[in-house]
Amino acid sequence: MRILAGSLLFCPILKKLAKAKKYFNIVLLTIVYATHYNDAEVIRMDETILNNLVGELKRGTQVLAVLAHLHRGQYGYSLLQDLSSQGVMIEAGTLYPLLRRLESQGLLKSDWDTSETRPRKYYTLSPDGVATFEALKKQWQMLTDDMNAVLKEKENGK
Repeated sequence: MRILAGSLLFCPILKKLAKAKKYFNIVLLTIVYATHYNDAEVIRMDETILNNLVGELKRGTQVLAVLAHLHRGQYGYSLLQDLSSQGVMIEAGTLYPLLRRLESQGLLKSDWDTSETRPRKYYTLSPDGVATFEALKKQWQMLTDDMNAVLKEKENGK
């Protein structure tokens, strides 16, 4: 059983140091500690570093996720909703520059729909975008196969 605490002040030694105001300025509240009751093992992990690493992993998948959703025309907000409904969280401030960059690279084409009261810019994959998506998807599948093999080896103690 693992218990996570959001503050190091739960740790008795650090609590004493904090009360004594000795080293108080170096106590980092972003470190999380975990305790296993059965073997009293203490695991320390810096939450900030973990969050940054998770962010890097997610950023590496955003282009593939966006391309996967643009086989049919979508405007930015509808794309955000589709991605979100599948668990892919991209901020609007990240998505719109990404769409403009992919369009400037020739991977997307866009058309304005002015038939509604609010004009919307619809994006779809260009022929180069379709080919790039297929190549990236193939690379992703090879990468995940390789990583799954690496992780499985580590689980089995190799």
